[in-house]
Amino acid sequence: MPALNVPLPDLESTQTLRPLTQLELDDETVSRWFVIQLSLAEEGFDPDSLPNLDLFNEYRLYSVAGIDQGKVMHALRVGFFADEVAAPRSRATWAFYEKPTIKRISTRSAMIQRSARRGA
Repeated sequence: MPALNVPLPDLESTQTLRPLTQLELDDETVSRWFVIQLSLAEEGFDPDSLPNLDLFNEYRLYSVAGIDQGKVMHALRVGFFADEVAAPRSRATWAFYEKPTIKRISTRSAMIQRSARRGA
């Protein structure tokens, strides 16, 4: 268990997870957004070590961090898709990463990441 007096790393607000709100979960009319979570790790991802997949040119590749059981965890994701079926299932992507999964994300998370790309 980590010491309570050790500060957590400083993360930019665009890099942090924003959980789905109860309103988003309960409201059938709210927009739904999905991403492919390629990998989850305790360390951040080195951009130079990532493969050059076509998927990364077509969709937004980004990483976020959040606290899970007292540890900072980094998620490498690509998105955004309006439904789970729309998420591409490229063989190269699924072959390179051990356990990619499709995750629903909050509308706020999708909007922050999408606007970060336009601002880059």
